Amino acid sequence: MFANSWGDSFGDKGFFKIKDSSVFSNMTFFDIYWDEDNLSIDENERYKLAANKRLLEWAEEYKSLKDLPFQCPNCKEEYKMSEFGGNYEEAICPNEQCNNRTFQPNYQDLGKTLYLRDCQKQ
Repeated sequence: MFANSWGDSFGDKGFFKIKDSSVFSNMTFFDIYWDEDNLSIDENERYKLAANKRLLEWAEEYKSLKDLPFQCPNCKEEYKMSEFGGNYEEAICPNEQCNNRTFQPNYQDLGKTLYLRDCQKQ
C-alpha cells in the first residue's frame, strides 16, 4: 500500500495498491521527508487532522496512558493526562486557577513520564 500526495480524494482515501509487483522492476524509490514549515495550508491542516486522529486511536488502544501523571508547565500542578483538555497541539490545564491554562504539550515530558513509569514497574 502506498500513500499519494494528492489527498484523500485520490485512490482509496489517499492510498493506492499495486496488484502486480513486476511494475517495480524499472522503478526507483526515494525516502521522502518534509518539514511542517514547508507544507501548504491545506497539507498542514490534513497533517494536523491525521496526527490528532492517530493520537486519539493510540490513546484508545493504550488506555492506561490516560491515567499517567502529567504536569502543567505553567502552574506546575500534576493531573492525570485524561484531565487535560485540548489536543496534541494545544492542551488545556484542568486547574481553573492556572494563569495560562493553554499550552503546547511537550512530548519530551511525556516520554519522561513513560520512562519513569516503566522504572517503577521494575
